[in-house]
Amino acid sequence: MDIPIRILIIEDSETDRELLLHELKRGGYIVEYLCVETAEAMNAALDLQEWDIIISDYSLPHFDGLSALKIVKKRNIDIPFILVSGTIGEELAVQAMKEGVSDYMMKGNLNRMVPAIERELKDAKIRVQSKLAEAALKESEIRFRVLAESAPVGIFTTDAHGSTEYVNPRWSEISKLSFGEALKDGWLNAVHPEDREKLALNWQQSTLNNTESKAEYRFVHPDGTEAWVIGNAVPQEDKNGNIVGYIGTITDITERKKMEAELIVAKENAEESDRLKTAFLQNISHEIRTPLNSIVGFSRIIADTELSDETFDNYATIIENSSTHLMSIIDDIIQIATIEAGQEKIHGAEISINSLCTLMYDRFATNARIQNISLLCNTVLGEDEAYILTDDSKLTQVLNNLIRNALKFTKHGFVSFGYQVVGSALKFFVEDTGIGIAPEMHEKIFKRFRQVESTATRNFGGSGLGLAISKSNVELLGGRIWVESEIGKGSKFYFTIPYSPTRVEKPEIISMEHLIVDLPNNLKILIVEDEKAVDIYLSLVLKSIGVEILHAKNGVDAVAICRKRPDFDLILMDIKIPVMNGYEAVREIRKFNSDVIIIAQTAYALSGDREKSIEAGCNDYITKPINRNTLYEMLRRYFSV
Repeated sequence: MDIPIRILIIEDSETDRELLLHELKRGGYIVEYLCVETAEAMNAALDLQEWDIIISDYSLPHFDGLSALKIVKKRNIDIPFILVSGTIGEELAVQAMKEGVSDYMMKGNLNRMVPAIERELKDAKIRVQSKLAEAALKESEIRFRVLAESAPVGIFTTDAHGSTEYVNPRWSEISKLSFGEALKDGWLNAVHPEDREKLALNWQQSTLNNTESKAEYRFVHPDGTEAWVIGNAVPQEDKNGNIVGYIGTITDITERKKMEAELIVAKENAEESDRLKTAFLQNISHEIRTPLNSIVGFSRIIADTELSDETFDNYATIIENSSTHLMSIIDDIIQIATIEAGQEKIHGAEISINSLCTLMYDRFATNARIQNISLLCNTVLGEDEAYILTDDSKLTQVLNNLIRNALKFTKHGFVSFGYQVVGSALKFFVEDTGIGIAPEMHEKIFKRFRQVESTATRNFGGSGLGLAISKSNVELLGGRIWVESEIGKGSKFYFTIPYSPTRVEKPEIISMEHLIVDLPNNLKILIVEDEKAVDIYLSLVLKSIGVEILHAKNGVDAVAICRKRPDFDLILMDIKIPVMNGYEAVREIRKFNSDVIIIAQTAYALSGDREKSIEAGCNDYITKPINRNTLYEMLRRYFSV
């Protein structure tokens, strides 16, 4: 066999060199060599090229074998180094081997040279392959670390038994555990207690079966917050198929979990909203039809039957009460719609809260007496301090709703209401000894369409809008509303509004029976109304104060009549009329008559309608159904004698 080999020979004897070369050729080697005798020459040879092996004489005149070995070590060259000598003893040979000589032999016994070279070249090849493998592994590890350190997911590695050996920075960021805290089984300490046992068993089973692991679980951070993760781990095998460890990732899915939870809540809320709307529509249908039944039924009885005056008055009272109840329901529906549309606004005016409380007491005293319930009113401010600037209608509506509810849900005991001054706020309360409200319902009852329970709807009635409207009104007034209650122990509703007392003159209190007396009886009045029933009603109400009453069914006719008759004292202008609406008609009339009193009357009753009417040129505004006493009080401001 012809095997090429490059040999650096350190030898001063030409004879010994030839014997060495002869032995190598006899062993089948094609030798490329260079012979040197000094350190300088050796360094130059090493710079010149790479050598497969170095064979050095132990002793030269200006150099020696051990010095040559030091040069190799200094240059960090991994090359077999064989030492030959004619005089080396056993002690020197041992020292040479300790210094790093690969082998040594006597010049007189070179027959071992070829086997020694074969062995050393083979060992050198193994070392080179091992170093290359180590370098590749090191490079792979470096590449893995670089990728892992910058990876957007948490990365971890374990041994074959599942004990953690490495985690990257992102893993620590997600778990809030340091590198050291995560090692071995330390990472389990940060897992949520509810997930820990199941996760540990799953991981143990995977490592026992050498299978892939996948799980969702939670980390609990030191501050108590939680992070949801999904973890994946796959086994790593060596070239023989043996499991040497696991490499895995964790991905933060907290936001996804939050979104899933929010979607579930939104779905539940939507389903609940649908259920509540359905229940509301069923309930409101009942609430509307009940008073309508009384109105329609007793109206027919009155029309078709001859009745005594007392019976007639009783039936008329039933019709009036049912109408008032029906209007209350309709007002609630309209107002909740304007609240949803964001159209509710505050219209401030100076009012006396003492007078308002007295009004509430008078309004509900009869009902309380019929129910055998004590009605108590508590006011703490003097008359001069009781005047504030607020929206009278909204405050009245809140108190009205709360007191009405208290009476509705109270079978015995008392209902008490009033206010206190707390700092810069008025704190109103309505307390009862009724059925009470469970704590879990304290927030829900202020949401639209919500009532305490379906049995309450059946037993007590109601639209389920009153408290939602009250909450909206209180918040518009700049306050808040809440309840304290327990089942069977009654309820106490509170709400606040700002307290900014104003100094106003006490209004003159006029009893309703004197209203008509104070009005003239010779007014010229134009009623603009396209609904015949309303026109007849207004004619009857105004008959006692009008010497002349004319009628128009649309805006065009109203303007034409006013052009011919500039002497009208009062125009009752419906807003929703055909041909030309009330606003347009008023604007046309104001072009040639600025003196006539015009009062807008409408069934819209929405926030801002009064302002629209005034802007169009009306003097005042009244909503349908028109209460005659309210109308008389309004006319008294313009025509009092």
